[in-house]
Amino acid sequence: MLCWNFNKFPPQIFGSNEDHFRAHVISPIPQSVEVLDVEFDDIMIHPDVTYYFRFYVDRGDLEKIISHRKLSAEEGNCSGSSYPPEWWDVENLEEVEKYVYEEGKYGNLLITLCYDAPSKTAYYTFLTY
Repeated sequence: MLCWNFNKFPPQIFGSNEDHFRAHVISPIPQSVEVLDVEFDDIMIHPDVTYYFRFYVDRGDLEKIISHRKLSAEEGNCSGSSYPPEWWDVENLEEVEKYVYEEGKYGNLLITLCYDAPSKTAYYTFLTY
């Protein structure tokens, strides 16, 4: 008997930064959100995907994102993965809040949201592995 392990490929998105945001963060985009930067390595032939988002968001809309993605508060620093974009400047933030969601076994999804409350800037990673 031959067994196959099927990986769930994330959706392949073509379009604007807002289209990527809707697909990987929340849709519809909350009113206070201003998407600043998006970087990703989403290639069709490989199931592993890493998305980096940086955006402004008010506390009320941040709570919508946290709830929608089932993120939980977590202690610790907010370093990115091994190859974050140049604008991914989370290690030097002093008043940062960290939220995480991890789905294991076959889904293998890790979402991390780091929020710098004074600047209302959120740093969000969506990583499949």
